Amino acid sequence: MDDDFTPCKASEWLVALNEDPDDIGLRTRFEVWLSESPAHTKDWAEMTYTHQVIGRVGKQVGSLERNCVTELSSPVFKDQRKSFRTGIYKHLFAAGIAVAACFLLFLLPSLMIQIEADYITSVGKQKTVRLEDGSSIHLGPESAVTVDYTGKERRIRLLKGRAFFEVTPNAARPFRVASNEIETTVLGTTFDVRLHEQGADVGVRSGHVRVNHPATSPPMCESLEKGEWIQVGWNGNVRRGSRPAAQIGIWQQGHIIAKDRSVAEVIDEIRPWYHGIIILRGDILARQPLTGVYNVSDPVEAVRAIATAQGARMLHISPWVLVISGN
Repeated sequence: MDDDFTPCKASEWLVALNEDPDDIGLRTRFEVWLSESPAHTKDWAEMTYTHQVIGRVGKQVGSLERNCVTELSSPVFKDQRKSFRTGIYKHLFAAGIAVAACFLLFLLPSLMIQIEADYITSVGKQKTVRLEDGSSIHLGPESAVTVDYTGKERRIRLLKGRAFFEVTPNAARPFRVASNEIETTVLGTTFDVRLHEQGADVGVRSGHVRVNHPATSPPMCESLEKGEWIQVGWNGNVRRGSRPAAQIGIWQQGHIIAKDRSVAEVIDEIRPWYHGIIILRGDILARQPLTGVYNVSDPVEAVRAIATAQGARMLHISPWVLVISGN
């Protein structure tokens, strides 16, 4: 394992700690990661529980296979066929319940979003939603929104992923997009919002918007004009910048344009386009600045291009697992 590698997800920590259980430095970095956020503790608890459940199921199946061999070779097998068959059904039922519980842990957050969302997309898919006032929402891959129109305002909640909005002007009914605590308010404009683990990003293609984060102290309030973008962290940290307005929302055309962005940020944007898991290994690699245009409609080639640009390695372990790691 690379000395600079620090996982960022519970699943990656599980793999890393299993690979190097005696690595004191790795264990120390894990303890720091675990203490950084209650969400990390929750994710780790769910991951370890799921891992234990899978292990128990595997043992049950292995034991069941051994019992089958023993019973089938027994001279009294014919007399015990009925009770043996009943035992198999019980074991299989128990194993099935355990497997179902395991999958439920992984699927429950997605299921809750599916229940709550008015519109939702899957991996690699986009969707355009026309609203009753003539406004439209262009949903990116693995994204979800709810729509709540009243006589006084038009409110959208971005539950997951990203969306590009084209808003019909109406001074009497402000258009608001909530990304957890971060809220974007407009009267008539086109803009992009992306929700991620660290916070939310907002970029304006035309018009102007106001971005609020009332949960910070003092409350944050920023205005953006055409071509400007902002990254707002849940802790209130803010980064601002500008780019050509035509590049705002260019992901709709299947492209990501990176200019001095970290490898980790760009990989995170590619993940919703890939039917599988992309694992980024190495803190140094994750922090490296990256500039380029990447075709996310072919996510494997996009990751390969990033690896090539950084002199890193990309392993295509299976159709569902990509690993990019620093040298």
